[in-house]
Amino acid sequence: MIFHTVSYFLLLTLSVSLYFAMPHRGRWVVLLAASYWFYGSWRIDYLGLLILSTTIDYLCGLGLGRHERPAVRRAILATSLTANLGILCYFKYRLFFADMFGLVDAVGPSGASIFADIILPVGLSFYTLQSMGYTIDVYRRLHDPERHPGYFALYVAFFPQLVAGPIERSGHLLPQLRAPHRFDWDLFRIGGLLILFGLFKKLVVADNLSPVIGDFYAAPTAASPAEAWTAFVLGLPFVYLDFSAYTDMARGSAMLLGIDLTHNFNRPYKATSIRDFWRRWHISLSRWIHDYLYRPLVGCSGAAWWRNATYLIVFTLIGLWHGPAWTFVVFGFCQGLLVIAERACARLPLAWPEGRLWDLLRVVRTHFLFNLTFVAFLSPDLHTTWLALERLFAVFTEGLGDIARTRELLTLPAVAGLLSVGLAHYLVDRYRISLAWILTWPQPLRWGFVYAAMIIVLALQTHRTATFVYFQF
Repeated sequence: MIFHTVSYFLLLTLSVSLYFAMPHRGRWVVLLAASYWFYGSWRIDYLGLLILSTTIDYLCGLGLGRHERPAVRRAILATSLTANLGILCYFKYRLFFADMFGLVDAVGPSGASIFADIILPVGLSFYTLQSMGYTIDVYRRLHDPERHPGYFALYVAFFPQLVAGPIERSGHLLPQLRAPHRFDWDLFRIGGLLILFGLFKKLVVADNLSPVIGDFYAAPTAASPAEAWTAFVLGLPFVYLDFSAYTDMARGSAMLLGIDLTHNFNRPYKATSIRDFWRRWHISLSRWIHDYLYRPLVGCSGAAWWRNATYLIVFTLIGLWHGPAWTFVVFGFCQGLLVIAERACARLPLAWPEGRLWDLLRVVRTHFLFNLTFVAFLSPDLHTTWLALERLFAVFTEGLGDIARTRELLTLPAVAGLLSVGLAHYLVDRYRISLAWILTWPQPLRWGFVYAAMIIVLALQTHRTATFVYFQF
């Protein structure tokens, strides 16, 4: 069930209606049923996997709450981590590691491959981290274990953010799921505007940019340098608009229920360094990796070489988290190298002066370097990555080439949508405007804006049923 479908809006409407119609004591049942229906609509058999992961961490949390002996607590935590990472590795990475060790062609007693392809359960990487984070927090005594199995199951499976985040912390989401929310008309309207803005970014902008990116990485040798640079420049905006559209719709859906989900982006286009970029991009994942992986690793030694090694390990794992492919490994490893290089330059006279112009140049430098590694992220394999980079640098020998094809791919909805989103971000940055500002408009103007936005979305969408990019992760 995809967010921009009629079936999802029917489920959301029914869920919100029943949620506020029910007494507080039974509301978790409504949301849990909706969440399991939402997830089961993808593939019903993988609903059992979600329930299994939930059960393991629920029981481990109870065990951590009952035992004080360090050895027992470590064993319980190890059980949770082993079970979750085992499920994740089997379903997401078994073919990757089997290929690495030359076991892809291994056969079982029936003659079939023992590494036969199994469809990756949607959202597995997200809810696994969210569930593990809960167990680690209970182990660290950051909060008490959740004793109500229904609320814990809802925490893991809450449908607005189940498939692609944000990856919520139990200390943030669980209290909100337990709280007796009253219907808030202002929150409801802001949530609706967030959903509408997400639909605009997805259907009007991201889906209209998709052919520019998809055609180039499908056959980079057939592209002119102009097409290559167009795909290069628009690759990150495409993923950002697609992913942030999902986040907007997830946060908007939760807001209808009075629940506030984590902000997953903080104007990444303003990042002045790679480290700054990761503080602004996919924030829930970056914070999870920082708190549960980076800090324990970097604490093992105070040596400078170990800190650099930790950066390489962490960013390589971030890349691998995105998918079982060498392209993601290379992307993550290169991100680690860039962070190490930035830290080294900051300690030398190579650092740039301060000032607005230099900050702008830092932004350009950051996005150019990030996009160079992002070529691997967007490529289906490393061979395509190399061919794509060749076409980029062919501009020095061939010039831009024929730009007619680029003009055909950059449709009016894509260009107009990019400019509109850019203007919206500028207004937010320059005047600190939020969606709540729209609620202060006179009612005719406010409703006119909403209806106009809905008409634009319906008129300029591509009419392709495209899933969100991060659904594959």
